[in-house]
Amino acid sequence: MAKNKKKKKTTQPSPKKDYEVTKTYFDKFSEVARKTLRLLDLDPALYDKFTKKQKINMMLLKYVPPHVYAEKGHSIPSVYLKVIQQEIYNYSKCICVDTKVPDLLYCDYFTYSMTFLTNMRVKEEFYANTEVGPVCSEIVKRYSVTMDNFEKSFLTKFYQYLHLINIFISKINFRYYGFKFKYKSLNDSLRYAGHVFVTSTQAPRINFSYKQTTRPAYQLAIGQFLNDIPNWLYIPYETVYHDNEKSTNLSVYAQNHVMIRMKERLDNQPYYYQSFALINSVLNKEIITKNNLLACRDQEDQLIGYFPFIVQEDKLILLTFLPLSSPNVPEGKILHQEINFEKHDLCFLNMDKLSFYRQTDFEAIPQLKMALIKSGIWHLTEIVPQLSYKEENKEKSVGIITKFFQHKNEMKEI
Repeated sequence: MAKNKKKKKTTQPSPKKDYEVTKTYFDKFSEVARKTLRLLDLDPALYDKFTKKQKINMMLLKYVPPHVYAEKGHSIPSVYLKVIQQEIYNYSKCICVDTKVPDLLYCDYFTYSMTFLTNMRVKEEFYANTEVGPVCSEIVKRYSVTMDNFEKSFLTKFYQYLHLINIFISKINFRYYGFKFKYKSLNDSLRYAGHVFVTSTQAPRINFSYKQTTRPAYQLAIGQFLNDIPNWLYIPYETVYHDNEKSTNLSVYAQNHVMIRMKERLDNQPYYYQSFALINSVLNKEIITKNNLLACRDQEDQLIGYFPFIVQEDKLILLTFLPLSSPNVPEGKILHQEINFEKHDLCFLNMDKLSFYRQTDFEAIPQLKMALIKSGIWHLTEIVPQLSYKEENKEKSVGIITKFFQHKNEMKEI
């Protein structure tokens, strides 16, 4: 008979390992601590005033990279949490905390710098009557200034990037995502991490009447930014009607039709490009009052279209998205005068789509190139697609457009 083999006991990892200070960790911590002093405009050599024992004691309390969680009571798809966690990882590996210390990346700041700075704050009183007391107090003083001033905070760029990610994954007709940030211990240990709590808010819906039809629209917002409530978007009444003294804010709403048309006409750009352009445009508040148009600008501040709107009571409602080639916008009106095309002609040639301006060889059609330049639309040819396909593999088209122009010119001569 085969003897029963005794099961090997699996040894649990010792919690002491979390607090061990290896030579590698010691050297890396010391390197980043000196960079952190440079970040505070202090002499890096001040770190060497601490004894080796004091340095090792600093390293017992450890910070680790930020963790992402769903805020309690908020519905967040798990895939979104994974995306945000991955984005934080990628960001921290390649972005420096401040240009004055270009070699201090966020991945090191979140771990070694935070460990060093927290120890300075915690042990300031303990070190008060020692040789390093003045050094510790000066470090705490300078760091406290950055904590109390959002503009000077070393985490401002990181917060703004997190905010941008949440804008990208939000959907105006469904849900807005935001975040809170808090440092907490992990499992009540001496390991700490920045906790990113992702929040969600359902987009409020209204029904409004337009052209004898009842339509739904959704209120626009930016998700929570380090606070408990989303940031609802408004446009002042006097911005829309300059000759009116009514001082009130108009809540901004958008139909589904807005995003549908943006998707169709900004066809070589992803959803987040469209979503950011919408939010950015409402924040810019660039309005042509005469035509009831809100200018649409992307993250590079390039004009890419317009949103027609109406005002009902205390609400400004965006109805659709018009491309720059539309005869109902200033640039499109000039374009139509230059090339004498009808609206259906432009749609037939796909001139209402952003991809048209990247896929057409305008050097072969000088008449069209000059018309685009005169009408202020030429910059659309310089907006680079952000979708996954490789643009260089697509041949620039010219044939059907040239024939169309020839036909139009022949019709003029008859």
